[in-house]
Amino acid sequence: MHIFSFSTSRGKIKYLFLLLAFALCGYHSAYASLSGTYTIDPTKSPTSTNYTSFNDADSDLIYGSRASGGSANGPGVSSAVTFNVADGIYSESVDIPYITGVSSSNTITFNGHKGDSSKVVLTAPCLGSYSSMGFVIHLDNASFIVLNELTLVLTNGGV
Repeated sequence: MHIFSFSTSRGKIKYLFLLLAFALCGYHSAYASLSGTYTIDPTKSPTSTNYTSFNDADSDLIYGSRASGGSANGPGVSSAVTFNVADGIYSESVDIPYITGVSSSNTITFNGHKGDSSKVVLTAPCLGSYSSMGFVIHLDNASFIVLNELTLVLTNGGV
């Protein structure tokens, strides 16, 4: 008994096409993606729902991997994603490129302290030259990224 046949009969070709389409759909759905609410809190251990930095969350969104040791949920998003950020000063530059799955309904939101944006500060040093200023958050072909109640500071501490 042959399971696969490369005969030119239309029935067998349709069967192979459907089998291939099913396999590709199953392969694609094997990838995880972020969905729902997470936290960014460096005072807590990394878990599947807590990230220790903005770059930890960004890495999971982009690559589906995390240097912090927490469980990866990505890459990409499958519905709206919210990161509730714990109060504190975060010294890092965050480069956010296009994220797979993002759309007008699948937004990525970073929420700081409600009512007081001075409680969550994201800071990075200026690199010291006009051609290479540095950045706090760089949106590189990214869209549908929402920043709420955060203070962004580019400090004069470069070369």
